[in-house]
Amino acid sequence: MKIRRPLPIDISGDLPKRLGNSISDAVQEIYYGTIMHREFKQAQEGLNECFEMSGFEGIGCKLLGPPGTGKSRLIRYLAADIYSRDEFQPTDTLTPLPLLAIRVPGKPTIKRIVEKLLESAGHLAPSSRSGESAEMRLNRLIRHQGVRMIIFDEVQHLLRKFALTSTNDVMAFIKTLMDEHALAVCFAGMPESEALLAPFPELNQRLSYADTRLHDFQFLSTGPSNLGDFKKYVGSFNQVLINHSIKCELLTSDNMVSRLWLATKGSPRLLTKLIIRFVRFAEKNNGINFTQMQAIYESCGFSGHVGKFQVFKAPIHKVNERAHAYQAQSFDTKYPSTN
Repeated sequence: MKIRRPLPIDISGDLPKRLGNSISDAVQEIYYGTIMHREFKQAQEGLNECFEMSGFEGIGCKLLGPPGTGKSRLIRYLAADIYSRDEFQPTDTLTPLPLLAIRVPGKPTIKRIVEKLLESAGHLAPSSRSGESAEMRLNRLIRHQGVRMIIFDEVQHLLRKFALTSTNDVMAFIKTLMDEHALAVCFAGMPESEALLAPFPELNQRLSYADTRLHDFQFLSTGPSNLGDFKKYVGSFNQVLINHSIKCELLTSDNMVSRLWLATKGSPRLLTKLIIRFVRFAEKNNGINFTQMQAIYESCGFSGHVGKFQVFKAPIHKVNERAHAYQAQSFDTKYPSTN
């Protein structure tokens, strides 16, 4: 997709220009590439369907998942897709802003949320002398620049344990925006964000048009984000290594898939970090072997769950035993009940 202007979202701080020339094309491709695995596609379709239905009535959806499963990446992908469409390109008289996305601040209030929305759209909050409140400016922006959807990322900050003030006012404000402008709204955040909506049944119903979830990959043969999905996900990284002639064990071999899952607990973010560490070493040393992989892994900050177990040197049957045990131990926390 071709993006012809900066995206009006405040969650895209990892810009390629910050990397400089010291980072190889292979690493940048791994870091910035979007892998459209099965759950990611399903979530993207749900968010896009919600966007398309805006304008009829206030409608909404949820995007929930543990850290590192790709929620913010999905939001950027959706924004890039929408802003690449011909119908939303700037004209001489109008710069359309069909989608705004912000991170909910750590101490959320209506004032701070409105300011972040204005900032993401490139508008400064009005001064006290202007005679126009920030809320008035936001409403005018939504009407005149065609805002159709607002995504609130890190919505768990609205939970009472994070918020210093009552959540009621903020939730009422969001519902009012939906009603007055027939907006689509997405709440994105941690799984515990589900509890945020329990005291607000009407808003919860509005946000039920699409209930999209992303999970860490599971060491299971069936179900969402299963081991087959993980192998396909790893295959995308493996293809990058092949394209750039990186000398490394075949990542999609049965000998490697189990090791990579156990090493990263099936987390897409941790897997990306580990593969990047492997690639950078292999580029500098003309390849990488299992002993070197183990040394690199032990230097990572996410290997504590395996203790002294050598994931990349142990016999594969021992790795599989550990992986099955860890899966059984963590399953309930990865898939909390929504009843």
